[in-house]
Amino acid sequence: MELENRLAGLLTAAGGTKVVTVDVSLVAALAEALAVDPAELSATVRALAEEYAGPAAASGIHGVDWRVDLPPATARAVVSDALVITFLRWFGFEGHSIADLSGAGNPLFSVDRVEVGTAVTRLHCTTSNAEPSGEQSKVIERLEQAGLHRSRGGEITLRPPGSVRTIHLVCGAPMSPDRVKVLVSYAHDDEAHKVAVGTLAELLVHNGIDVDLDLWAGPARKDWGSWATGCIENADFVLVVASPRYRHVGDGVVATSDNRGVQSEAALIRDLLHRDRAVWTAKLLPVVLPGRSIDEIPLFLQPYCGGHYVVAVLTQAGIDELLRRITAQPGHVRPPLGEVPVLPPYSTVAGEVTGQPLLATVRPGLPLVPVEDLDPFELDVHRAISLDVGDDALPALPRYVTRPHDRKLLEKVGQAIAGTSGIAILVGSSSTGKTRACFEAAKQLPTDWSVWHPISPTPPQALLDGLAEVPPRTVVWLDELQQYLLTSEPSLGEEVAARLRALLRDRRNAPVLVLGTIWPERMRTITSVDPAADLGSCTQAGQLVKDVQIAVPSRFDQAELAALGEAAQIDPRLRQALQHTRSREITQYLAGAPAMVERYQVAPAVAHVVIDVAADVRRLGYAGDVPWSFL
Repeated sequence: MELENRLAGLLTAAGGTKVVTVDVSLVAALAEALAVDPAELSATVRALAEEYAGPAAASGIHGVDWRVDLPPATARAVVSDALVITFLRWFGFEGHSIADLSGAGNPLFSVDRVEVGTAVTRLHCTTSNAEPSGEQSKVIERLEQAGLHRSRGGEITLRPPGSVRTIHLVCGAPMSPDRVKVLVSYAHDDEAHKVAVGTLAELLVHNGIDVDLDLWAGPARKDWGSWATGCIENADFVLVVASPRYRHVGDGVVATSDNRGVQSEAALIRDLLHRDRAVWTAKLLPVVLPGRSIDEIPLFLQPYCGGHYVVAVLTQAGIDELLRRITAQPGHVRPPLGEVPVLPPYSTVAGEVTGQPLLATVRPGLPLVPVEDLDPFELDVHRAISLDVGDDALPALPRYVTRPHDRKLLEKVGQAIAGTSGIAILVGSSSTGKTRACFEAAKQLPTDWSVWHPISPTPPQALLDGLAEVPPRTVVWLDELQQYLLTSEPSLGEEVAARLRALLRDRRNAPVLVLGTIWPERMRTITSVDPAADLGSCTQAGQLVKDVQIAVPSRFDQAELAALGEAAQIDPRLRQALQHTRSREITQYLAGAPAMVERYQVAPAVAHVVIDVAADVRRLGYAGDVPWSFL
């Protein structure tokens, strides 16, 4: 981390800095990160310093404890080129001169950021717009064959001979002369939210985006309203970060004296959107950070029909979709239009066509549902309580409050978005919100993901029949996991588990995300060990669920109840649950009441009468347990 911080300061040194120090300790640390001999790297630094700053500057690079002070631009060029040249020499250009590999002011690419892990070093670079000279054309040709293109970037991975360290060169496309200007508009809900917004802004800056953020506006006293107005008017894009407080402000349900800053920003954004909807719909980008929900985006931004950008994890991979939108680099590009083929007619016998229509030979695919079209009730999310008034104006599901198990689940979602297959099993008692949590997590996936819910002819058989056809970017939805693993014929459940494990290991078909729910007692059946039969955690099912279980608590803690209180200001169903639930079992109240009413409506006549009498006794004011002899 110390090396990363020092390089970050050196590679982004401001013009106001008079000199930047490059010394033997920096070169030694870089040599270890690049798996190269320190003396060789020192020689490269010396040659580059002489090339960029003259012999006098390079003369100080000798001995065992050397240091030189260089102008910021020179120090950046020397260190950046030393990193690139070392990588290219490991890549196979060890016989080339420094001029061939750095270009004397015409570099192939420049290093913007360095990440150094225990066994991995990543060089984040930007390719050059400049025309190559001399031997550089051959270098570029070799790099493009390996997957790094000057026009659109790419990534190359290598492991130096005899080293356990892996080096990644990750390059973005060259930036245009005019940088993209972005304002991040957000509410100060709490300190954790401010930190998350700051991390997002830093990630964008590291990727060449010119970000305006109030935290970076400096300590001088200023008119914040004028500052925000200027930033919004000058921005190419305005990122509106979803949160409960921003939703309240955007929907106009807070007092005029609350959150005045974000009220001012939201009012101006609404006005600009009303003035020119076509222009500002494209410029306003709603962003959902980890632990947040699409339902926290103000309604005037049309979060569902206007689109939004989910940052499931605050990493380079997590901001990919947002970054592609800001920099106009789509992830999916329509191929060139081909030629219309000439199709011969079917052969005939005695005037009858013998060929079969194409549709008759194509097997129907899996019933995949795009994540943007998910119906929670088709995925077995419990319906919530109904109210006597205002029910029609409420959304189908109550507002969602993120809890610790949601954050663990979103980590799995983030890994899937980044390209790694995975599985998460939510374990909790009845009506604790397991399926709803999976539904909310699935909604955070990009729009090119789909969900498959295998249920017919039987859940385990449907799963076995369709697993071979599961495409990448699919969520396999296994609500009530015991239906698939605890089958009446144990071998069937074992085959299901084995096939699922094979699917998760198949990198050619990645990423795939398996989401399941189950009660604790049923999970114990899967994981228990029978020494006599050698079953349990040694079985395929036991191995499938090992280390992937996420516990879902039955009760809300005090912090979660506080967050629920904010959401209850908008959703009366949550307000009723808070008022009538003393055990803090909020989800059970919301989901259990409809289930109990349904059981009452279909109960036998005798049971119906007993329940009616008990209800009458309670209505008449009797608060204790009703004796069976009385009923």
